[in-house]
Amino acid sequence: MASILLALPAAVVVLPTALPTDVVPSDDVPATDSRDATGVVPGTADQVTFGIAPAGPDGADGRVSFRLELEPGASHTDHVEVANYSEEPITLALLASDGTVTAGGNFDVLPSDVAPEAAGSWVEIEDAVVLEPMGSAVVPFTVTVPEDATPGDQPAGIVASLRSVGTDEEGSSVALDSRAGARLHLRVAGDIVPALGVADLRAEYRPSWNPFAPGTVDLSWTVENEGNVRLGAAQVARVTGLLGLGGGEVAVDGPREVLPGRSATQTASVPAWPTFRLGAEVGVTPVVVGSDEVPGELLAAVGTVSLWALPWAQLAVLVLVAGLGVLVAVRRRRARARLEAAVAAARAEAARELVTTAT
Repeated sequence: MASILLALPAAVVVLPTALPTDVVPSDDVPATDSRDATGVVPGTADQVTFGIAPAGPDGADGRVSFRLELEPGASHTDHVEVANYSEEPITLALLASDGTVTAGGNFDVLPSDVAPEAAGSWVEIEDAVVLEPMGSAVVPFTVTVPEDATPGDQPAGIVASLRSVGTDEEGSSVALDSRAGARLHLRVAGDIVPALGVADLRAEYRPSWNPFAPGTVDLSWTVENEGNVRLGAAQVARVTGLLGLGGGEVAVDGPREVLPGRSATQTASVPAWPTFRLGAEVGVTPVVVGSDEVPGELLAAVGTVSLWALPWAQLAVLVLVAGLGVLVAVRRRRARARLEAAVAAARAEAARELVTTAT
């Protein structure tokens, strides 16, 4: 079953006859009322459009997402507004699930058929809501934090889902689970520990066969969130050669968000001259995401690795130059020998002629 999650501040999904439209903006964009939400693809009579947004008891209230900080054991009741922008009634399934970040850096929640094990399981909400054409409903939900909950960020999302059947290009039936989601930033009160680490740093040297150009060091590593709050990262990858010469450095974008206990794989390529032994280093500095508040010092993490970089192209040039030098020296030696032999022969001939004349 195909599925999508749209993380609009006032999330809207358009379901055409075949495949749904995928729009995933930032969760830090200023919110709009769900009745005026942007990003909707112009529809036809065959399209079904619905949305979801944070709300108060009377309707959408302009929040980008839900932001809560609760003590272990505490409860909080809030609301979402779900809206039907279509000319036909629809029934939307409602659920809460654990938050995650995709490989592309976008926020999402677990698939509908995967049971939440963390903050998503702490949310109670109605299973479904029936919406009249162009109608909306405000649905309350309650978050109850367990007494033994771990302090820090516990990401989750509230999702409205519409299951339907479409057709693919070959005319076969395709089951679709189109979802619109509102993000829940939940922080459990307690000791906040912001920390990133660098793991599994690997380096490989790619030589340039142009002896007058540097090669490239390809780096890969994993940024691990070792703390309990979400963080972004500012990164620098650098390479140093023998005696600190022949290296370089590059700034690396992202990751923009790493959740607690999660990781993100990163890569970079740094130009470097082959000075036999190179040192590679990746520095990762934690960055506060969006409007989060992260107390305490944000300490940089560093990963290092060394590698061999043999200057084959430069050695080939040296061998060629040395060979040419030897060839020139041999030719000069042979020319000098021939000249000396000619001079000796001339002197001998002159001596013979002198003896003949004297007799």
